[in-house]
Amino acid sequence: MKDRYDFFLSGPIGNVANYKERFAEAERILHDVFGWYVRIWNPALLPPGKTRRWYMERCLVALWRSSTVCMLPGWAASRGAMIEVTTARYIGVNIDTAVLRNLKPEPLFENKETGVLWSVQF
Repeated sequence: MKDRYDFFLSGPIGNVANYKERFAEAERILHDVFGWYVRIWNPALLPPGKTRRWYMERCLVALWRSSTVCMLPGWAASRGAMIEVTTARYIGVNIDTAVLRNLKPEPLFENKETGVLWSVQF
């Protein structure tokens, strides 16, 4: 079966205040580097308000149909991204941590109990 997506974006979404902007910027970078014809799976475009299981199910199906996973900065702090990178390794999907390395701004995580924002870079 031919891959449906050239690139699969993976990175932190939950508790990241600006995740939609970060994923949109990552998509723009990939189009700038590889051309506008590349097909990109962007999980930030999925509808809000669903369960983690619902999101993971769709992401893992898309991952299975992807050529390369591009890891956004901060991915190692995301349980979902860790599942995605582990699955990609297991099924033989390429993993790229370099092309989006300089993506800014760094992810901001919010502690919902205290309202404190913090940043992490991996």
